[in-house]
Amino acid sequence: MITVGLYSNIGGGKTFIAALFAKCGAMVINADKEVARLLQQEEIIQQIGEHFPGAVKEGCLNKKYLADTVFADRVKLDELESIIHPPVKKIIWEQYHKAEKAETQLLVLDIPLLYDSEFEEVCDVRIFIETEDNVRFDRLLNNRGLRRTEVVEREKLQPACEKKKQRADYIISNSSDPKHAEEQVKQIINEISNK
Repeated sequence: MITVGLYSNIGGGKTFIAALFAKCGAMVINADKEVARLLQQEEIIQQIGEHFPGAVKEGCLNKKYLADTVFADRVKLDELESIIHPPVKKIIWEQYHKAEKAETQLLVLDIPLLYDSEFEEVCDVRIFIETEDNVRFDRLLNNRGLRRTEVVEREKLQPACEKKKQRADYIISNSSDPKHAEEQVKQIINEISNK
């Protein structure tokens, strides 16, 4: 099994690129989807409410309040991650081992915090998705409804773009035409499959 890890900065298009890999037959593990599922579980919501009382009202999670709180304070973000990361890591490892047992040919890890994580170690190939800042900001402002200040705060909490880029075996340009991105994905699959 060839395991591919994707790096990008926020709004870089990791999930879009992962979907292109899936279109070409790869299995994709998407950490954001697993986190979204966890955030619907009563037990997780209760734990969050204990640490962030304003984030839970009548058993419902106020994601906007939670995001505003944790992305403004590294200590609070660490606190949230201490709740979310253990169960999501367990799920990802289960999916990874399931893919191994199924003799999956190509596995793609779409994990926002892949850099310096235990999952980075299992990657045979690392790909950095390079996206111009103005394109990323437009995506985040228009598609996710974030304010410019929110984007800047979240970026401060991530490893520097250049550090991620230095670890990459390949770089995919994702600033313009989706067809161009798809061609790059196909080329990389062809190269890594023939090594």
